[in-house]
Amino acid sequence: MNLLNTLTTAADEEQLRLHPLPDHAIASQNEHLRRHYALLLAAVLTAQPVVSEPQTRLLRLLLDALKLGDMRGQLFDQARELAPELLLEAVRLVREAGFAQHLVVDALVLLRLDAPLNDETARLAGELANFLGLDEAALVMRAMDTSDILGLGATEVAHSQSEAKNTDDDDEDADEGAEQPPTLQPVQLAELWPAQLRQPLTAPALRAGLQGGLWMLDANLDVDFPWQANDAILFFRNGATLNTFAKEGAVKLTGCRLVDTVLDFQGACTITLTRCDWQGNYNPAAKRTALTSNGQALTVTDCQFSTRNARAILVANNALVLTGSRFTRCGHAEMNGGAVCHTDHNRAIENCRFDRCLASYGGAICVNYIYKINKCEFISCESLSLEAEVGIAVYVSTAGNNSIRTSVFRKTSLYVFDVGGSIDEVAPGTQFNKSNVYYNKGTYPTCRFPDSLFSGGRVIKL
Repeated sequence: MNLLNTLTTAADEEQLRLHPLPDHAIASQNEHLRRHYALLLAAVLTAQPVVSEPQTRLLRLLLDALKLGDMRGQLFDQARELAPELLLEAVRLVREAGFAQHLVVDALVLLRLDAPLNDETARLAGELANFLGLDEAALVMRAMDTSDILGLGATEVAHSQSEAKNTDDDDEDADEGAEQPPTLQPVQLAELWPAQLRQPLTAPALRAGLQGGLWMLDANLDVDFPWQANDAILFFRNGATLNTFAKEGAVKLTGCRLVDTVLDFQGACTITLTRCDWQGNYNPAAKRTALTSNGQALTVTDCQFSTRNARAILVANNALVLTGSRFTRCGHAEMNGGAVCHTDHNRAIENCRFDRCLASYGGAICVNYIYKINKCEFISCESLSLEAEVGIAVYVSTAGNNSIRTSVFRKTSLYVFDVGGSIDEVAPGTQFNKSNVYYNKGTYPTCRFPDSLFSGGRVIKL
C-alpha cells in the first residue's frame, strides 16, 4: 500500500471515529447473537450485484454500534458462502431475541442508502421481512422509519415494501397509506437509530409503564389509570391528546423527551415531571395547552419547555410547584399565560427562566394572585393584548399579600392589575433591566419596591 492510500485509509478511519452511530439496540446482547445479526446484514448486501462504498462504510458504523469492530471482510466472505442451515439459525436467533424489526430497518437503510430500491432489492427486503415474521403493519412502520432515517419521503420505501410483500392491494390503496408518513421533526430518527425504533402508544403499554423507547400517538387516547414513563420519547401527531382520568395514584415522567405532545389530566392523581424536555410546534388554530392539570397537584423539576403556538402549562384548582426549569418561545397569541397559567394561589415557582414567551395576557405567567414567585428570570416576553412600552412577562390580577422576590426582568415587564391586599411591596429585591412595572394603585396610593433596581426602566401607575 503506497503512502497516499495509507493516508486516505487513516483519514477515513478517523472520520468514522468522529461520527459514530449510537450504540445499537442489541449492543448489550451476547456476542453470538450480535455476530449472527451482523452476518444477516452482510448477506443482504452481498445479495446485490455490487456493494457500494457508502454501503460498506455504513456497515462499518453498524458493526461499531454492535460492539463488534471492523469485521467486514470476514462477514462478506462468510455471507457469500452462506449455508441454508446457518441462515436459518441466524434468522431464528434474531427473531426469538425480539430484534426482527431492527434488522429489517437496518437492511432497508443499507439497501436504500445511495440508490432507489429496484424490483430485486425490494423483493429481497420483503422476503427478509416475511422470513423474520413481520406482518404488513409492522413492515409499513419500519419502512417509515427507514424514510425518516434517510430523510426521504415514505412513498418510495412504503411502495417498494408493498410490492415485496406481493399483496393483492391495488396501487391506489398503497399510495393512500404512503402519503401520510409521520414526520419526526424536531426529533430526528437518524439521531436515535439504531438504538430506537418507533412503536405505537397504547393503553396496555402505558399500564405496563414506558421504559425507554420511542412511542408514537396518532389519535386521541383516554385512560383511567395512573402511568409512568422513564427515559422515553413521546411523539404525538395529528393533534392527538392523551387524556388521563385517574381517581388516585401518581403519574410520573422522568428523563423523558416529549414532542408535539398534549397531556390532559382530570381526576385526583398527582403529577410529577423531572428532567423532561418538552418540544413542540403546534397548530396555532387549535389553541392547545401542552400540559393541563385540572384538579391535580403538579410538580415540575429541572425540565425544559419550548411549545411554539401552545401554552406550556395550565394548572387549575390545585397546587403548582415549579423549580429549576426553562421555558423558551412558549405560548399562543390568543391564550393567557404563555408558559404558565395558574388559577389557584397555592404555588411555588423558583429558579426558573422564561425566554421570549408570549400570550394574550402574561407572556410568561398569568395568575390571579402573586404567590411565591422567587429567583426567576424573565427575558423579552410579551402580552399581545396589553399596550405597553415594553412587553409584559407576568400578568397578575391582584397582588394580595405576597410578591415577586429577588427576580430579574430583562426587556420585559410586570403588570399588576390591582395591588390590593394588606401590603404594598410588590417586587422587593428584583432587577428591572430595560423593563417596567405597570400597576393600578388598588387600596394603596403608592406601590413600593424595596431593594429593587431599575436600569433603563420605570414604575408606571395606571
